[in-house]
Amino acid sequence: MRRSDLSIFGISILPVIVIALCLLLLKSMVAAFVLYHIVICLILPALYLEFYPRKGQKLVELLGLRRGRVGKSIIVGLVVGVLFFVTIILFFQFFGNVFLSGEHITTRLTGWGYDKNLLVWLALYFIFFNAVVEEIFWRGFLFSYYRNLFGEYHGSVLLSFCFIQYHFITIWLLFSFATAVFFTPFLFFTSFFWCYLRIKYNNIYAPIISHLFADLAIMFVYYTLVI
Repeated sequence: MRRSDLSIFGISILPVIVIALCLLLLKSMVAAFVLYHIVICLILPALYLEFYPRKGQKLVELLGLRRGRVGKSIIVGLVVGVLFFVTIILFFQFFGNVFLSGEHITTRLTGWGYDKNLLVWLALYFIFFNAVVEEIFWRGFLFSYYRNLFGEYHGSVLLSFCFIQYHFITIWLLFSFATAVFFTPFLFFTSFFWCYLRIKYNNIYAPIISHLFADLAIMFVYYTLVI
């Protein structure tokens, strides 16, 4: 296996390591955001492409930002996003008390340096920046390499397995181990579905938009059930 391929695997597992270190040792949500979103999702891919450029493939294609079938991708993203939003809201309206403990969540977030006065900025950051950056990194940059190495199906499975690792850690620390075990399979299939949309429309606009709606629902749940 080439050194460039090994580097891709290394980049894929860095999120779970960084998130765990930031939340467990540094106890800093800001450090987790900066190292994950800025360093791993943006800077590392730029450095990788500098050292291992893809000949014959444009950057917009590699990142899933090509213009082909954008209209259909956006429409599908909106429809799927609304379904995600409604499903998440309804689920937590009925079962929120089973999974959510306002006191526990507040204690955890405060211990990581969170201030309720920054809720609006956190929401904007989480909904818009997180959705766009994560999709460019996972379904854009990494997916392009996993597809070339393992094919579309197996690449989507392996990528989704990497994607859920740091989510598992985050949910475990913020909620509970049982909650992480319960939600992780849903996150895996969601990631796989976003990979499918990436394949079908050859871009990441549908995953970005539907991801945005999912994050919006999560912040809505946090505001209505926890605040």
